[in-house]
Amino acid sequence: GEDRHLVTWARTTLMDRSQFRRMADPALQGRYPSLDLQEALEVASLCIHDNHAMRAPIGTVVTALSRLAYDVDPPESSHRTTPN
Repeated sequence: GEDRHLVTWARTTLMDRSQFRRMADPALQGRYPSLDLQEALEVASLCIHDNHAMRAPIGTVVTALSRLAYDVDPPESSHRTTPN
């Protein structure tokens, strides 16, 4: 039988940028910004290091995913001045 280990598959797939779309939820049907997918995969990569001591703390992962989910980066409009 074929070994289907999620972490092994993810590590292999994360090495090849052309395979990133394979890691997205098929239910999204390709409707997502590529940059958002790349950023989500960067967060995922923090969780699958061989050495558990090198994996990101859960708080770091939650914060990173929250930023992605809620787009909490400061909006550019916050730097504009109001017209007189």
